[in-house]
Amino acid sequence: MKTILLTSLAALALLPVAHAQDDSHTGVYASVNVGKNLFYSAADELTGSFKGYGWNASLGYTFTQHVSAEIGFMQNSERMSIKSHINVPYLAAKFSVPVTEKVDFITKIGVMEVMHKGDNGRYPYIGVGASYLLNDKMNLTAMYQGGVYGIGGAGLLGVGVDYKI
Repeated sequence: MKTILLTSLAALALLPVAHAQDDSHTGVYASVNVGKNLFYSAADELTGSFKGYGWNASLGYTFTQHVSAEIGFMQNSERMSIKSHINVPYLAAKFSVPVTEKVDFITKIGVMEVMHKGDNGRYPYIGVGASYLLNDKMNLTAMYQGGVYGIGGAGLLGVGVDYKI
């Protein structure tokens, strides 16, 4: 866990910012995503399944055009029942790499706390996806967000919007 956080901080410190900063890329943003839960394992062979639905909301701050930090909350449910919800608050560094003028590749790395029926635990948090610039204030996103637990993992495969506040 400490290794992940130290690696994230080192990556932030080592990221070159050779160009003059453009204030239009910095500031607070809010994100909302909805999608399907994805569970996968590579124990004997690669297997995966979609079970239930989930949503995610986050609030972040963009420091440079390519580096942000965010705090968020994800809730997954195997069924559409309030009793089976899995609550996942997280803290992550977010990195974006431009692919075209309107499309960015997004990665997130951080830590999450999984809370389900009194069974809590901290795990590495990752996010991988892409965003499409709709206008100066809004991006459409598609990404996987969740955890990797050794040779398996679980998370949210969804779509959503980022809104620059």
